[in-house]
Amino acid sequence: MEGSKGCMKNGYRLGFVGLLASGTLVRAAEPAPVAVDPLMGPVAEIRYEVTAIEHGTGDKAAAFDRLVGRADALAKQFPKRPEPLIWKAIALSASAKHKGLSALSSVKEARALLEATLAMDEAVAGPFAHNALGILFHKVPGWPISYGDDRKAEAHFRKAVAALSCLDTHYRYGEFLMDEGRRDEARKHLEQALAFPDRPGHREDAMKKEEIRALLARLRT
Repeated sequence: MEGSKGCMKNGYRLGFVGLLASGTLVRAAEPAPVAVDPLMGPVAEIRYEVTAIEHGTGDKAAAFDRLVGRADALAKQFPKRPEPLIWKAIALSASAKHKGLSALSSVKEARALLEATLAMDEAVAGPFAHNALGILFHKVPGWPISYGDDRKAEAHFRKAVAALSCLDTHYRYGEFLMDEGRRDEARKHLEQALAFPDRPGHREDAMKKEEIRALLARLRT
């Protein structure tokens, strides 16, 4: 993760120090190895698949349903972590584009999951959950069909950018601003998103940058 955390480095460091008092060279104590977060790999795969499915072909609704199942299994394996729930919600909301009326139950569940992650651990979930909620409130139909609300969408996008300035938060806020006809603001955020270097472990960044370039090209016409 959607989803504001530092990168871990694993491995061992071996050092030698000279003890001047004795003139003896002794080996320094080896620090304990840094534990690797077991969620990093599975979450990275789900995160990549969300974008890859949209760029691919075939039955996208079925592909997203399988992805929702994988995220759900991960959430049951790590019930105290918000990340699997965030990506289950993102997969649910992505699938809604391909499901017609049956999408309404998916977007309701996605909203509930994202709000639950904010209650669980806002420090971890905040940027990703707010970004995903912004997309939902913007894309989902408004009352009386569903809960769509562009004022709420922008509030969530602002919170996401404030919590973490990165490719994803500026991209989605820029896309929203473009849809709202606020072209200069949209260009600013989209250009900021494009300026971020590709992140290690984020194979989807190259595909997202293609999408951003396409939006910027539309702004130039």
